[in-house]
Amino acid sequence: MTKPLPARALSLGSALCLVSSGAIAATLTLNTNELLFDINAEYGGAIQAQNLTGKYANCAVLYEGPVQRGDLQKFHALYGYDGEYFSNSLPDGATLCLNSPGGNLYESLVIVDFLREVFADLQTYVADGDLCASACSNLFLAGADTFEGESYETIAMRAISPTARLGVHAPRIVLPNDGEAYDAEEVAAVYDEAIRDSSHLFAFTQKVDDENTPYLTPYLYARSIETPPHDMYFVDTVGDAIFANVAVTGITYNVDLRSSLIDTICDNVFLLDDGAFSWAFAPTWKPHPLASIADLYAEFS
Repeated sequence: MTKPLPARALSLGSALCLVSSGAIAATLTLNTNELLFDINAEYGGAIQAQNLTGKYANCAVLYEGPVQRGDLQKFHALYGYDGEYFSNSLPDGATLCLNSPGGNLYESLVIVDFLREVFADLQTYVADGDLCASACSNLFLAGADTFEGESYETIAMRAISPTARLGVHAPRIVLPNDGEAYDAEEVAAVYDEAIRDSSHLFAFTQKVDDENTPYLTPYLYARSIETPPHDMYFVDTVGDAIFANVAVTGITYNVDLRSSLIDTICDNVFLLDDGAFSWAFAPTWKPHPLASIADLYAEFS
């Protein structure tokens, strides 16, 4: 199936395909039995081929390594984007597995925009023991199930394993060499880039699926902005997962049903209830939509 892209996607695709010299980019591996030679011929060498097994057996595509400028081209190749049209050869409900420490925030967000423009139908997953942090978290949060009815419908669809690590922090200013002296113009240029990245991250918070669910919830966005660049805020509690709208799969239910667990289950069900917890209409007990877990729980209790 070949589809034209809207004008906004065309300009986005043509303007951001520069690869930094010497940069170590992530690898994009297609889960297939085809020979690497055949994959190179089909995807121009941008995609690797491997029969993925173990925790990656259900991954249609595996993205590993730091996010760098030029990674957008790999996704162009994956979807056969030629600057005007694209052909989607992935199976319905394909899953993109992620294992990346992060990297270039701006590159991750232009990849997100591209996947939205082509109705990628690419769910996301972070497997046992894997890390998806910083810029990688944007790729993860963009995971969606897209299906065609009267029009294309898109529903946010992303999940993590209980032992996976999903982390966010604020954009950072990167100077080429630590310890060197820089003039005001150089510092201002790097600062402007950080502000640009921050504005694109905020724009991501305004994107919703067709059920009006934000891809990046106000809660998780607040955790991103308030966490210093040298630190990391991990989604590592049930409350975090609820407020970030991230599914946790592979959980065992072989537990003893004690009163403390019943209390926890009731608390979590209450937090999930749209009537009691909504980003659009503030409930009576909730102080504000960007409050931390500690603030929310104190008020909730």
